[in-house]
Amino acid sequence: MAEQALLLRWPNADALTQVRQLQLALNQCDWVIDVIAASTTLAIIGERHNGELSQLLQQWMAVNPIEKLAICATQHHALPVCYHPSLGLDLDKVAAATKLSVAQIIEYHHQTLYTVDSTAFSPGFAYLAGLHPSLQLPRRETPRLEVAAGSVAIAASHSAIYPQRSAAGWHIIGSCPEPLLNLTSMPPCRFQLGDTVSFEPISLQQYQQWSDSHD
Repeated sequence: MAEQALLLRWPNADALTQVRQLQLALNQCDWVIDVIAASTTLAIIGERHNGELSQLLQQWMAVNPIEKLAICATQHHALPVCYHPSLGLDLDKVAAATKLSVAQIIEYHHQTLYTVDSTAFSPGFAYLAGLHPSLQLPRRETPRLEVAAGSVAIAASHSAIYPQRSAAGWHIIGSCPEPLLNLTSMPPCRFQLGDTVSFEPISLQQYQQWSDSHD
Protein backbone atom coordinates (compact mmCIF):
# COMPACT_ATOMS: atom_id res chain seq x y z
CA MET A 1 0.00 0.00 0.00
CA ALA A 2 1.48 3.37 -1.06
CA GLU A 3 0.86 6.02 1.58
CA GLN A 4 1.30 9.78 1.63
CA ALA A 5 1.18 12.34 4.41
CA LEU A 6 0.20 15.98 4.74
CA LEU A 7 1.18 18.17 7.70
CA LEU A 8 -0.97 21.14 8.70
CA ARG A 9 0.42 23.78 11.08
CA TRP A 10 -1.24 26.47 13.20
CA PRO A 11 0.67 29.53 14.47
CA ASN A 12 -0.09 28.97 18.16
CA ALA A 13 -1.77 26.66 20.67
CA ASP A 14 -4.96 28.75 20.65
CA ALA A 15 -6.04 26.58 17.70
CA LEU A 16 -6.32 23.44 19.85
CA THR A 17 -10.11 23.30 19.42
CA GLN A 18 -9.83 23.53 15.62
CA VAL A 19 -7.14 20.84 15.55
CA ARG A 20 -9.36 18.47 17.51
CA GLN A 21 -12.43 19.25 15.40
CA LEU A 22 -10.52 18.42 12.22
CA GLN A 23 -8.97 15.30 13.71
CA LEU A 24 -12.32 13.77 14.63
CA ALA A 25 -14.01 14.80 11.39
CA LEU A 26 -11.22 13.64 9.07
CA ASN A 27 -11.06 10.26 10.80
CA GLN A 28 -14.46 9.57 9.24
CA CYS A 29 -13.17 10.07 5.68
CA ASP A 30 -12.61 6.91 3.64
CA TRP A 31 -9.51 8.42 2.00
CA VAL A 32 -7.82 8.91 5.40
CA ILE A 33 -5.82 6.13 7.07
CA ASP A 34 -4.89 8.03 10.22
CA VAL A 35 -4.85 11.53 11.69
CA ILE A 36 -2.19 12.39 14.27
CA ALA A 37 -2.82 15.57 16.22
CA ALA A 38 -0.77 17.78 18.49
CA SER A 39 -1.49 21.22 19.92
CA THR A 40 -0.48 23.13 16.75
CA THR A 41 -0.10 20.43 14.07
CA LEU A 42 -2.21 17.83 12.31
CA ALA A 43 -0.67 15.03 10.26
CA ILE A 44 -3.03 13.39 7.76
CA ILE A 45 -2.04 10.01 6.34
CA GLY A 46 -3.83 8.59 3.30
CA GLU A 47 -3.52 6.08 0.47
CA ARG A 48 -1.82 7.48 -2.63
CA HIS A 49 -4.20 5.79 -5.07
CA ASN A 50 -7.06 8.02 -3.84
CA GLY A 51 -5.32 11.11 -5.21
CA GLU A 52 -3.16 13.92 -3.81
CA LEU A 53 -3.98 14.60 -0.16
CA SER A 54 -3.75 18.35 -0.58
CA GLN A 55 -6.38 18.29 -3.34
CA LEU A 56 -8.61 15.89 -1.41
CA LEU A 57 -8.40 18.09 1.67
CA GLN A 58 -9.22 21.26 -0.30
CA GLN A 59 -12.26 19.56 -1.84
CA TRP A 60 -13.38 18.27 1.57
CA MET A 61 -12.90 21.68 3.25
CA ALA A 62 -14.95 23.37 0.52
CA VAL A 63 -17.92 21.24 1.61
CA ASN A 64 -17.02 21.12 5.33
CA PRO A 65 -15.69 24.54 6.42
CA ILE A 66 -14.22 24.40 9.88
CA GLU A 67 -16.73 26.88 11.33
CA LYS A 68 -19.49 24.37 10.56
CA LEU A 69 -17.81 21.37 12.17
CA ALA A 70 -19.26 20.09 15.42
CA ILE A 71 -17.72 21.47 18.58
CA CYS A 72 -15.98 18.59 20.33
CA ALA A 73 -16.54 18.39 24.06
CA THR A 74 -13.47 17.70 26.16
CA GLN A 75 -13.35 15.55 29.28
CA HIS A 76 -11.64 15.88 32.63
CA HIS A 77 -9.82 12.84 34.03
CA ALA A 78 -9.10 12.71 37.77
CA LEU A 79 -6.62 9.88 38.25
CA PRO A 80 -5.08 8.26 41.35
CA VAL A 81 -1.29 8.16 41.63
CA CYS A 82 0.88 6.42 44.18
CA TYR A 83 4.18 8.22 44.74
CA HIS A 84 5.73 5.50 46.94
CA PRO A 85 9.52 5.15 46.36
CA SER A 86 9.04 1.56 45.20
CA LEU A 87 7.00 2.92 42.27
CA GLY A 88 8.56 6.36 41.85
CA LEU A 89 11.89 5.01 40.66
CA ASP A 90 13.43 8.43 40.02
CA LEU A 91 12.01 10.41 42.92
CA ASP A 92 15.35 10.69 44.74
CA LYS A 93 17.20 11.71 41.56
CA VAL A 94 14.54 14.28 40.70
CA ALA A 95 14.80 15.63 44.27
CA ALA A 96 18.56 15.97 43.94
CA ALA A 97 18.35 17.63 40.52
CA THR A 98 15.61 20.09 41.48
CA LYS A 99 16.79 20.64 45.08
CA LEU A 100 13.27 19.90 46.26
CA SER A 101 12.09 17.44 48.87
CA VAL A 102 10.11 14.40 47.74
CA ALA A 103 7.07 15.90 49.48
CA GLN A 104 7.45 19.11 47.45
CA ILE A 105 7.76 17.14 44.21
CA ILE A 106 4.54 15.29 44.97
CA GLU A 107 2.76 18.52 45.91
CA TYR A 108 3.87 20.37 42.77
CA HIS A 109 2.97 17.42 40.56
CA HIS A 110 -0.52 16.68 41.84
CA GLN A 111 -1.67 20.28 42.35
CA THR A 112 -1.38 21.04 38.63
CA LEU A 113 -4.17 20.84 36.06
CA TYR A 114 -2.73 19.34 32.87
CA THR A 115 -3.95 19.57 29.28
CA VAL A 116 -3.51 16.83 26.67
CA ASP A 117 -1.68 18.56 23.84
CA SER A 118 -0.57 15.49 21.88
CA THR A 119 -1.39 11.78 21.73
CA ALA A 120 1.58 10.58 19.69
CA PHE A 121 4.47 8.18 20.57
CA SER A 122 2.46 5.02 21.31
CA PRO A 123 -1.22 3.95 21.64
CA GLY A 124 -2.77 5.50 24.73
CA PHE A 125 0.21 7.75 25.50
CA ALA A 126 -0.64 11.42 26.06
CA TYR A 127 1.65 14.40 26.50
CA LEU A 128 0.26 16.36 29.45
CA ALA A 129 1.22 20.03 29.22
CA GLY A 130 1.48 22.24 32.27
CA LEU A 131 4.19 20.68 34.45
CA HIS A 132 5.24 22.99 37.28
CA PRO A 133 8.42 24.93 36.29
CA SER A 134 10.26 23.66 39.39
CA LEU A 135 9.89 20.06 38.12
CA GLN A 136 11.05 20.63 34.56
CA LEU A 137 14.12 18.51 33.77
CA PRO A 138 15.71 17.11 30.60
CA ARG A 139 15.03 13.49 29.76
CA ARG A 140 17.12 10.82 31.46
CA GLU A 141 20.61 10.46 30.00
CA THR A 142 20.08 6.69 29.77
CA PRO A 143 16.53 5.55 28.88
CA ARG A 144 15.15 2.46 30.55
CA LEU A 145 14.51 -0.53 28.30
CA GLU A 146 11.16 -1.11 30.00
CA VAL A 147 8.88 0.44 32.59
CA ALA A 148 5.63 -0.93 33.98
CA ALA A 149 2.25 0.07 32.61
CA GLY A 150 0.88 2.98 34.62
CA SER A 151 4.27 4.56 35.31
CA VAL A 152 3.84 8.31 35.85
CA ALA A 153 6.69 10.35 34.44
CA ILE A 154 7.98 13.87 33.88
CA ALA A 155 10.34 15.47 31.34
CA ALA A 156 10.78 19.01 30.05
CA SER A 157 7.41 20.82 30.39
CA HIS A 158 5.22 17.70 30.36
CA SER A 159 4.01 14.82 32.48
CA ALA A 160 2.73 11.51 31.11
CA ILE A 161 1.52 8.05 32.03
CA TYR A 162 2.91 5.05 30.17
CA PRO A 163 -0.25 3.07 29.30
CA GLN A 164 1.61 -0.19 28.65
CA ARG A 165 5.04 -1.70 29.20
CA SER A 166 7.51 0.14 27.03
CA ALA A 167 10.92 1.75 26.87
CA ALA A 168 11.04 5.09 28.67
CA GLY A 169 13.38 8.06 28.74
CA TRP A 170 11.39 10.16 31.21
CA HIS A 171 11.78 10.38 35.00
CA ILE A 172 9.42 7.98 36.80
CA ILE A 173 7.91 9.53 39.94
CA GLY A 174 4.89 7.30 40.63
CA SER A 175 2.30 4.92 39.23
CA CYS A 176 -1.38 5.10 38.29
CA PRO A 177 -3.42 1.90 38.88
CA GLU A 178 -6.17 2.91 36.42
CA PRO A 179 -6.03 1.14 33.01
CA LEU A 180 -5.58 3.74 30.27
CA LEU A 181 -5.77 1.58 27.16
CA ASN A 182 -8.68 -0.72 26.26
CA LEU A 183 -8.46 -2.23 22.79
CA THR A 184 -12.06 -3.49 22.99
CA SER A 185 -13.56 0.00 23.44
CA MET A 186 -13.95 2.83 20.95
CA PRO A 187 -11.91 4.89 21.13
CA PRO A 188 -9.41 2.53 22.80
CA CYS A 189 -7.42 5.42 24.30
CA ARG A 190 -8.82 7.25 27.31
CA PHE A 191 -7.23 10.62 26.49
CA GLN A 192 -8.20 12.85 23.58
CA LEU A 193 -6.61 16.10 22.45
CA GLY A 194 -7.73 19.00 24.66
CA ASP A 195 -8.80 16.86 27.63
CA THR A 196 -7.66 17.91 31.10
CA VAL A 197 -6.03 15.67 33.71
CA SER A 198 -5.47 15.97 37.44
CA PHE A 199 -3.79 13.59 39.88
CA GLU A 200 -4.85 12.51 43.37
CA PRO A 201 -2.19 10.98 45.66
CA ILE A 202 -3.00 7.57 47.15
CA SER A 203 -1.15 5.32 49.57
CA LEU A 204 0.67 2.13 48.60
CA GLN A 205 -2.08 0.08 50.25
CA GLN A 206 -4.77 1.93 48.25
CA TYR A 207 -2.70 1.45 45.11
CA GLN A 208 -2.48 -2.32 45.67
CA GLN A 209 -6.20 -2.56 46.36
CA TRP A 210 -6.95 -0.49 43.25
CA SER A 211 -4.65 -2.63 41.12
CA ASP A 212 -6.18 -5.86 42.43
CA SER A 213 -9.67 -4.65 41.53
CA HIS A 214 -8.62 -4.29 37.86
CA ASP A 215 -6.87 -7.67 37.53
